[in-house]
Amino acid sequence: MAEWGVEELTFNALGGRDRPEFFSDHSLRPEDVVWFRQALPGIRVLLARAGLTIYGSEPYLDRMASSARGAAIPVCDCQPGQRFLFIDERGFVAPCSFTACGYGVHLSEIRSPGGLQQLPRQLAHRKRREMLAPCLDCPSTQVFGKFMPA
Repeated sequence: MAEWGVEELTFNALGGRDRPEFFSDHSLRPEDVVWFRQALPGIRVLLARAGLTIYGSEPYLDRMASSARGAAIPVCDCQPGQRFLFIDERGFVAPCSFTACGYGVHLSEIRSPGGLQQLPRQLAHRKRREMLAPCLDCPSTQVFGKFMPA
């Protein structure tokens, strides 16, 4: 991959919570995450020699472990709109892909730089008004540092 110009990698647990018939047979088990967590430092060193950096913070690994155990991690304050935003194919801006329908603000409502600056406050207000189900077991990998250095 380094020969192709790739410099940074990240990893992800197998998705599929939205497909229970698939997820139950193919999801990570707690022992898989334990093995991966122990192997990851060596993998990072090995790939760094080839010029590749693997992103994924400790909280991200914690999130993978809790998911494998079936333990929910609620996130009450993800600081919506402060560190990242998600824009869906319909033009709704939201804290993440899982909350566009409930917290999203349509791009047509953002008419100035001031409107963009107010967006984090507007998203936080919507989240305080009603906590959506995805926030009770946050699946948004960005919240846990998927794209952050180890």
